Amino acid sequence: MIARVLGVALLVVSTMSSVSASELDNLSTQFANDAPKQWKQYLAGASRGEGSVNFQKRDLNRNGAMISKTDSQVLVVGPLSKVQTSDGGTKRLSVINRKYAFELESIGDKWVISNVNIDISNVPGLGDDPLGGIGSALGAVPLRFTGRGLVLWATWLPKIVEDDSFEIREISYAGGEDKRLVQVEYEYNPSIVANNPIRGGTLTLDPENYWLVREATVRGEWPASNERGSIRITNNYEMDDAGFPWIKQQIMRVQASGNVHEAVNDEWVWNFDLREVEDEPEPSQFTLTAFGFSEPGMTGSTTSTMMFRITVLIALCLLLAIIARHWQSKPAAR
Repeated sequence: MIARVLGVALLVVSTMSSVSASELDNLSTQFANDAPKQWKQYLAGASRGEGSVNFQKRDLNRNGAMISKTDSQVLVVGPLSKVQTSDGGTKRLSVINRKYAFELESIGDKWVISNVNIDISNVPGLGDDPLGGIGSALGAVPLRFTGRGLVLWATWLPKIVEDDSFEIREISYAGGEDKRLVQVEYEYNPSIVANNPIRGGTLTLDPENYWLVREATVRGEWPASNERGSIRITNNYEMDDAGFPWIKQQIMRVQASGNVHEAVNDEWVWNFDLREVEDEPEPSQFTLTAFGFSEPGMTGSTTSTMMFRITVLIALCLLLAIIARHWQSKPAAR
């Protein structure tokens, strides 16, 4: 966990003679005490964002051939969020409000309900923890776009640092053109690995801007497919008039190999056009009623689960009716 930073021997003085051991010790203390607070402030600002996101995934083994492309419109206001994605001719809308979450898909010019979840305890981001837990589906978290400056693959950096297996190996100023940046080498071997391939590596953080990730080079492990490799991330930001750093672009290079699939060499690129919400939206915009549907009336279940139960009940009734008719049609015993 992050407290382990304080006990780490900092062995980088020889490579940065202009920085004293005491300065590096102060830097480790600053990271341990300041970074978690700054991350919370950044996420609070990112929780009031709107704009557009373009995502492209390319196969570099095949001369950059396009694997997938998605355009999204994003609106996040605290626990309320609305994300509309377009992948070719298919549109999907994911909405979260304070009582339930739902998803719609377009068939022609009309929306149809694909899922309603009224058990919000299963929706990451709607409880006391806005990020959900390690391994939770990032797609369900409202901040997955606007707060992406703290995301490695599908795992939140604050969650990595909080984990018991997280340990700082070295911390120093990055040097180069921008000496304000801090480089952190760490180890991380989480107990929860589902949807979380991130392992140890090196982070380049910006302490003057919420300790956001500027660059990351980390090991990646995918146990389900027995693959290992590397994940390299580069983030670019754009300051708004108030000085808040909205993420402008994230480029992620994924290289992996194993004994199940062919070697992977992909480039994932997100281009963002984000800003602070200007006009406070009405909470009613985040309801099923806003899209012409009735509000959910069930308790403690999803509509998909309820429909399954209804279907099973109907099938059982039909089976019982067939059995009863069979017995009625049998000739009486003589």
